[in-house]
Amino acid sequence: MKKRIIVKIGDVFEVPIEGGWKRYFQLIARDSLELNSDVVRVFRARYKATETPELEKIVRDEVELHIHLFIKIGIKEVAWSKIGNASIGPDFELPHFRDSQDYGNPSVKISKRWNVWKINDRNPTYVGELAPEFQNYNIGGVWPVDALLEILNTGKSSWVYPGY
Repeated sequence: MKKRIIVKIGDVFEVPIEGGWKRYFQLIARDSLELNSDVVRVFRARYKATETPELEKIVRDEVELHIHLFIKIGIKEVAWSKIGNASIGPDFELPHFRDSQDYGNPSVKISKRWNVWKINDRNPTYVGELAPEFQNYNIGGVWPVDALLEILNTGKSSWVYPGY
């Protein structure tokens, strides 16, 4: 019988990627308004598959992006594994996200209908055109395991999403 894995805020996960490398992400929150998904911060640093960096070093790395996903699905698919738990830090602030009301409409290349919000925000803010101060917010919505793996391997996603 397989051991049940309990996932808690602060847990750090190792993700093997192409070319003999690996990357890491950390669970920072759960978003009850985005399908009760897990929200993680993905660290930019890559490590050789043979390296074993200390947890404290990993979580001090630069954050590349924040993303909603289901961690347990990735564990079940053997896409990543839990390596430990570390503090998310006393000065940690929940990230903001953005979403276009035109998502899914292939005829819209540049959206002028954007919302921005924080995790568990029941009232997203409609901003219309995406002003520069919101353009660095990550795209909201729950991402599948393979989409995160694509980002970790290539630095980008093939998801079609309107520009701003």
